[in-house]
Amino acid sequence: MKALMSVRGLTRRFGGLAALEDVNLEVPDGGVHAIIGPNGAGKTTMLNVLTGVYAPSEGKISFGEADLTGQPSHVFARHGIGRTFQTPQIFFNMSALENVMVGLHRHESQALVPAMLRLPRMAASERDSLEAAVGHMRAVGLGAYLGADSSTLPYGALKRLEVARALASRPRLLLLDEPAAGLNPSEAMELAELIREIAGGGITVVLVEHNMRLVMSISETIFVLDQGRRLAAGTPSQVRDDPLVIKAYLGAEDDDDA
Repeated sequence: MKALMSVRGLTRRFGGLAALEDVNLEVPDGGVHAIIGPNGAGKTTMLNVLTGVYAPSEGKISFGEADLTGQPSHVFARHGIGRTFQTPQIFFNMSALENVMVGLHRHESQALVPAMLRLPRMAASERDSLEAAVGHMRAVGLGAYLGADSSTLPYGALKRLEVARALASRPRLLLLDEPAAGLNPSEAMELAELIREIAGGGITVVLVEHNMRLVMSISETIFVLDQGRRLAAGTPSQVRDDPLVIKAYLGAEDDDDA
């Protein structure tokens, strides 16, 4: 399968500690894929490097034909890489709609003078942005919150709001950091369906997630990290049956005493 993103020899050090060490990873173009591993495995660090929040200490990051190694996060975004965070990064001084509209700025082509003078062309652009934001909110199941302040939304809705804002940037690759964290089982099932819909619309999705039921149910490939290194990679069944994964991630015990 053709790779959308390719990582070679990726290392990220913090002082003398290597949070990631010599990691090779390929993200296929299309579908849903997951990065898993025990606490402290380096999963969120990996997402931060793959979105330009951290520059790699060593290694190369390719996205399509572009070399994004060492580029800042806005360059990653410009190439079509969007993300959410484990704790939703919401502007609580804005309405829910305004939060989503923030995600549209990468595609707005307003000139400075029309914006300053509030010319009709600017007003039309604002209407288009508003309509697009409404569409993204409805697409993630937030139609009931179109007129709400973001500070009034329940936690599960805030998670979806961040997804809507990321979708507004029109990503080719969407990285989700712990999207099911804090959700009840029913909300997690609804989230799984939303992720399938996003991937079905042509956006490649990579999620970092501890909810193994969700991961196994929607992922086409799974990449396993352990102590900053690649431990395994493959289909859900291959990863689930891998002895190294069972030992390191699932904490299986020896059967000598059985």
